[in-house]
Amino acid sequence: MNFQETLAFAGAIPPSVPLFFLGQPGGGKSAVARATGLAAAKAAAEAKTSCVVIRRELTGHLPEDLSGLPFAKDGYSHFFPPAFLGKLAKGSGPGGSDPFGVLVLEDITQAQRAVQCACFQLVQERSMGDVELSDRVRIILTGNRASDKAGARELPSPLRNRVMLLTLTPEPEEWMYWAASQGLPGVIGAFLNYKPEFFSQLPNQGCKQNGQFATPRAWENVGRVYDACIAMGGPGASHAALMPLLTACGGLLGEGTATEFVGFVRLQKELPDPQLVLDNPKKALPNPPGDPDRLTALVAALGEYAAKSKKKDAPLKLLLALAHVSSKSREGTAAGIACFQANGGDVTALVEQADAAQEDPRVLAVLTFFAESTK
Repeated sequence: MNFQETLAFAGAIPPSVPLFFLGQPGGGKSAVARATGLAAAKAAAEAKTSCVVIRRELTGHLPEDLSGLPFAKDGYSHFFPPAFLGKLAKGSGPGGSDPFGVLVLEDITQAQRAVQCACFQLVQERSMGDVELSDRVRIILTGNRASDKAGARELPSPLRNRVMLLTLTPEPEEWMYWAASQGLPGVIGAFLNYKPEFFSQLPNQGCKQNGQFATPRAWENVGRVYDACIAMGGPGASHAALMPLLTACGGLLGEGTATEFVGFVRLQKELPDPQLVLDNPKKALPNPPGDPDRLTALVAALGEYAAKSKKKDAPLKLLLALAHVSSKSREGTAAGIACFQANGGDVTALVEQADAAQEDPRVLAVLTFFAESTK
């Protein structure tokens, strides 16, 4: 399942059933867990009670970090439970209420076997020692697959049998929409939508020089450093101007993927100003690019620019510009509209303006393409 499907499915499952998000490194497992925590917080706010979201990275844990430390009292041994469990316990909410919460046990497949075994009672009985978790607390485990060659091992069968396993499979188009909602540069989503083979790789597909490999998490980090690297390199699309971006991407994605992505960025920077193309496509670009790389870079820039301009006539201008630049390959029109939508463009206005201008042969050509492609 993709991100949204996994999140929706998890939200429909009662908290009493522990979930195990399984997937490749950097594939969004922790992000789904965080989103589940936000959903729990919303439910808690509606119920006017507290919500506690706790994340424990199990790779650095010992069994006693979960079971607690022993102490002697009145001739008997007792255990000091870990503080984080107390925050999720029954009656620990305001006024003695049961809190809403999410307990995320990260990277359990990389944890010591003894730590995995220490989770048996917590996952199955929802308790540890004398501490019982609130019925409103959801337990989530995350981990990599053993086949990913990321240092993971299979869970012990008793623990595996205690959880509902959900395999997360990230998708480039979905990630593109998410990235735009986070304010990441649209050129990244456009590149990945065009060349999805660079979206998510396994460790054994990594760069031979530095071992790095592309994942959704790595691409998010590319988005975080993109503007700084562009500012560092200065204006233009020369090798020197893009060297900071190439260096950063090489350190995040591996050199091969970085070279492909920066090459795409260079193509987009060498194209005319998107505003000029939207205002007068024929004048700004009398000879539209024919090769797929340049065309994809162009329509992506047009879609993103039109969406972020927020001008009332932007949807119609985008349609007319796409009709001109993609006259030899209408698939470019679809890519441009996808970028427009992903970056928050008003799709309803686009449809309304297209309907009102359908007598224009340029708009009609685009509408005909979409009508035929859906048959």
